[in-house]
Amino acid sequence: MRLETGKMWAKVTKKRGTDFQVSTPTSVASVKGTKFVLEEGNGQTLLWVLEDIVEIALAGGYVVEVNAGEYAKATSEGIEKGVIQDDQIPVEPGKHEIIIYLNQQNEGSQQQKELHIEFEH
Repeated sequence: MRLETGKMWAKVTKKRGTDFQVSTPTSVASVKGTKFVLEEGNGQTLLWVLEDIVEIALAGGYVVEVNAGEYAKATSEGIEKGVIQDDQIPVEPGKHEIIIYLNQQNEGSQQQKELHIEFEH
């Protein structure tokens, strides 16, 4: 698969003897079964690995393995790798529900209420 610009969300099922690759102008990502997000633009590739491992390679043959919970930023100069922070996790496309639990405590009594928020991404 080729991604010239933009973002893709992929969940690849493991199959024996098969590879899934996404080529961008900056790099190539290879997986055998995982969940990941790949974004290409402005001369860089951003990769967030949500499950398993993805290999990302530059044209010169430099390869880095990115594990679940890690991200990589690939440019023509190299690949930077780090741990995904909570505020950096991409949202999977589709419908989502967030439940917020509110606890209220008054003189000897305690109540818990739920706030349900649904959104589509």
